Amino acid sequence: MDLFVHRKNLVRPKNVNAEETPKYVLSKEQLDYYDKNGFLVIKGLISFECLYTVKKRFLQIVNGLEDVGFMTIIKEPGLAEKGAKGQDVINKINDIHFDEEFSSYSEDPRLLDVVSQLIGESITVVHCMFINKPAGTLRHPPHQDSNKFLFYGVSEEAAAERSRVALPMEPGDTVFFHPLLIHGSGPNVSKSSRKAITCHYASGECRYVSVEGTDQETVAKEVETAAKKKKNLDISFKDSWHYKNKLVRGTKSNL
Repeated sequence: MDLFVHRKNLVRPKNVNAEETPKYVLSKEQLDYYDKNGFLVIKGLISFECLYTVKKRFLQIVNGLEDVGFMTIIKEPGLAEKGAKGQDVINKINDIHFDEEFSSYSEDPRLLDVVSQLIGESITVVHCMFINKPAGTLRHPPHQDSNKFLFYGVSEEAAAERSRVALPMEPGDTVFFHPLLIHGSGPNVSKSSRKAITCHYASGECRYVSVEGTDQETVAKEVETAAKKKKNLDISFKDSWHYKNKLVRGTKSNL
């Protein structure tokens, strides 16, 4: 999968050492690169066995062979209008980190080893999704995970084409993003489907803050309204994230 990142006005992250020595140890060069650029690509981090497991699970879900449970299936509107069926119309499956098969990715020990060296030993999954990009799927616009988390993109001016860095990805390759890094992915102009899993981790030391008076206040109201309308749930924005969190390493989380 080809992605791009934009490095303008990047806030450099602070490296946090894990309490226990990880089995997959990042080199000083890798840590320095992440600290400077806000992203790091590790080739072949995820095994073929794990990739096979999650792809098989994806096909079971989209073909109706298994109950979706807590997960949410999102279709690609343009492809649905053209009459696409099955996996050819699916854009993503949200909240997959509670599924036993899908979680083999989000809780992969080598993956968590790397994450622990970037945010600390207490690791919480706050969101995880399987992305499917059938032929003809449009691009995923530029956005920041921290400020615009999966809700809004950023202006084209903020992610100028001339300052983008292309990241060609092969099966098993993994890219780690700083949450303030502007990133996205291009349209699928090939004749085959592209698949990826994205997982958002947070340190267990993080705490919720009030969004009143910020651009996230609008998002909070939209989420609360949607929960009431679609699922008849009277739930706060904070609680909606609290119930979706999953502690995957460590013994305590403030989230």
